[in-house]
Amino acid sequence: MWESRAGIGTRVHVQAEAHALGKPIEHDEDAAPFIDQYRQFLADAGIDIETDVEAVEVTVIDRETRYAGTADLWVHIRQPFHGQPAGLWLVDLKTSLTKPPSSVYRDHVLQLAGLRYAPVALAPDDSEHPVPEFVGAAILNLRADRYGFVPLPADEAAHAAFRSLVDASYYLHGLDLKPHKPVNPWKKTTRRKAA
Repeated sequence: MWESRAGIGTRVHVQAEAHALGKPIEHDEDAAPFIDQYRQFLADAGIDIETDVEAVEVTVIDRETRYAGTADLWVHIRQPFHGQPAGLWLVDLKTSLTKPPSSVYRDHVLQLAGLRYAPVALAPDDSEHPVPEFVGAAILNLRADRYGFVPLPADEAAHAAFRSLVDASYYLHGLDLKPHKPVNPWKKTTRRKAA
């Protein structure tokens, strides 16, 4: 059961990518309710997959900071959507069987900022292109019975924080702590009772 739950996010991503690209794919009974909510979001936001989807599952790279990631969806939202501006959006899909569609985590902001401000995107033919400017970045929480579109402040300050964490990660992973031993090993001592 846990393995089935753990795999649902990947299966939904595969189904969503196929839908956005207009590619045929075998029906997945477990993923279907989530894809229905994905389609509902596209309809509610007035998104035409043939004209408004810029890219799906696109790899972005920052060689200077030494990271890469995958953006789920670059999409043009043509009209303001629930008070959010029209334009090109970076959207990351999140799937859960238990969490409400409003749930977000602080690291989502950093993840989106890393994807948004990476300088290079790889095309399917492995050619490289500049990552475009986005008017916003959001998490699209897909649930079996509803969705939540959650714009997040994945701005340049968030990207600076993300880059500093990448640097810290490389530093920590490069540390070799094996040669560092205690100088004075703790020895158990016994006390004699006073006579």
